[in-house]
Amino acid sequence: MNSRVHFCTAVLLLEMLLLIAAAKCAEPSGLTNSATTIPKGEEALISTIEHEFPSKVGHDEDGKVRFLDVPYRYVSNGNLALIGQCASLRELKLQLSSRNPVTSAGIENLSRIPGLEKLTIMCPHVLQDGLFEAVTKLKTVRSLALNLADPLSSEYSFLTNMAQLRELTIVEAPHFGNTQALMALNLPSLTKLTLANTSVSYTLLSAVSKSAGLTNVTIISSHGGGGETVVWTKEEPVKWRNP
Repeated sequence: MNSRVHFCTAVLLLEMLLLIAAAKCAEPSGLTNSATTIPKGEEALISTIEHEFPSKVGHDEDGKVRFLDVPYRYVSNGNLALIGQCASLRELKLQLSSRNPVTSAGIENLSRIPGLEKLTIMCPHVLQDGLFEAVTKLKTVRSLALNLADPLSSEYSFLTNMAQLRELTIVEAPHFGNTQALMALNLPSLTKLTLANTSVSYTLLSAVSKSAGLTNVTIISSHGGGGETVVWTKEEPVKWRNP
């Protein structure tokens, strides 16, 4: 057994556990029912978030905002409209909760960010109808991660809108099974697929090998696969399978 394979898989498992923990902490109890609104523009909103949570805002060497992790109480349609004005943004994380009054109209504001390449949505409940469809219309996004943000099974069909997608990560999504995974495998630009605690079974691997552009697949503790881990690459079809 290759020690490097063990190490790589351990790192992937740790990353998935951290993602799950972050999403499960995104909806604490005893809070007000409305998100915090900062009406003074995107700079004031980002400054407020950075003052309260310094690690949630990242700048480049010129001081431009490249990374933003928006806590649940700052996520609202109005604040997403402000974030849509941050033209320098490259990576965005949104922590949704059942208290967030976010609709597809709010997500659509993100289409105004010309260089938004990476989007992560964390949400400890099933995504509201229409939100995932709005996400799939963001044509600049090359990397998408859904952490406990599980649309209904039928809504995953909108994945076909994301022909530009290169990396897809799905964590804690019982509505994501083999049918939905096959849709993802048919995305023409997809090179990396990571699944953790979904309903995908390991029979999917037979389809993975037929995907021309795919180079890396990780399936961790899938509900439909008996709690095993599989790491697949183009060079080494099954690197590790551990019950």
